[in-house]
Amino acid sequence: MQKIIFMGIVWKKWSLWIYGEKLIESLNKKTIVVDKRKIYPEMSRLKTVFIQFIENIIPHRMKILNKWDIILQSHSSFIFPPIWYLKRSIIVVHDLVLFDDDYYDWRPIFVKPLKYWNKTIWKWLYKRMLYKCLWIVAISQATKDDIIDKFWKDLEKKVEVVYNGIDLNIFKPASKKEKPDNLKNQYICYIGSEMDRKNLKNIIAAFSVVKKEFPNLKLIKAPKDNTWDREKTLKYIEDNNLKVWKDVIFIDEYLPIEKLVELYQYSEIFVFPSLKEGFWFPILEAQACGTPVITTDYNPMRELVTYKEMTVNPLNPKDIAEKIIKILKNPILRESMVKDWLKNSSWFTRDNTAQNMLNFIEKYNSK
Repeated sequence: MQKIIFMGIVWKKWSLWIYGEKLIESLNKKTIVVDKRKIYPEMSRLKTVFIQFIENIIPHRMKILNKWDIILQSHSSFIFPPIWYLKRSIIVVHDLVLFDDDYYDWRPIFVKPLKYWNKTIWKWLYKRMLYKCLWIVAISQATKDDIIDKFWKDLEKKVEVVYNGIDLNIFKPASKKEKPDNLKNQYICYIGSEMDRKNLKNIIAAFSVVKKEFPNLKLIKAPKDNTWDREKTLKYIEDNNLKVWKDVIFIDEYLPIEKLVELYQYSEIFVFPSLKEGFWFPILEAQACGTPVITTDYNPMRELVTYKEMTVNPLNPKDIAEKIIKILKNPILRESMVKDWLKNSSWFTRDNTAQNMLNFIEKYNSK
């Protein structure tokens, strides 16, 4: 049986590590997966990149490979591998935001010098990787389009879209109707960071409009975020005199999974009008928990939802507010959205992701 060697080096046990962990679990039901990933949680990002370079240029690491074994790795761990490392590699590309000009407009001053490195040297290495690797997996159609647009249209013939999936045994509607004590208030929620491209400022601006009709409504934002982004968020509220200080609740911790599920389950609406993503798990997680979702009228967010008429112009707080109010005032619409989106989320499972990945591997191996 063909083995899949899952490789990668990550800085901390965050989303990419968890993504890999769950994918390995599902792939192992159908084939043999060898987990060769490494994590360095106590080390700086710079030191981790250095270790990645040293480890990936050592040829003896490839002795684990047989002729037809496949290496599966995230795009975050690809940069330094030599040609022989790429010949049997499938690269999973999550997003290409590092190559966008506005990514650096959104970041703090000390991050901006990275722009030259990322848009020249890093991009050249990335392009080399895409040309030399065996095949490419994009986690959404938007990411595939981005790969072709930023590099070369001929790459299209070696890129396949395989959507990410979630665990429907974890993310599901609440079994109890009564809310936990800490979630008694009526609230809408947002899960994500406070960097500008996530668009929290326009969520808060929209929330201030919604509050005029629903004065007891709260906005809950999780998880913990960087200090500089929080300062910008609070300054935005103050500068625009939004008067929602007491009604925006910041949960400044990384929530255990059961608490995150509760936050989705008892929320009136999950709001996520992001400006740029490769894919976004919380949209599917909220849908699977039976919560209506309002998101951006851009891909990939638009790819993940069925109620296209409830997507919004992310730069227009009035549009976001109108959609929130429409759902809050119309229980029949809300119930219809919940039913449709529960069905929609059932297509995005971890097992489906694993099966589609295997189908992709078999398809290209047969050529």
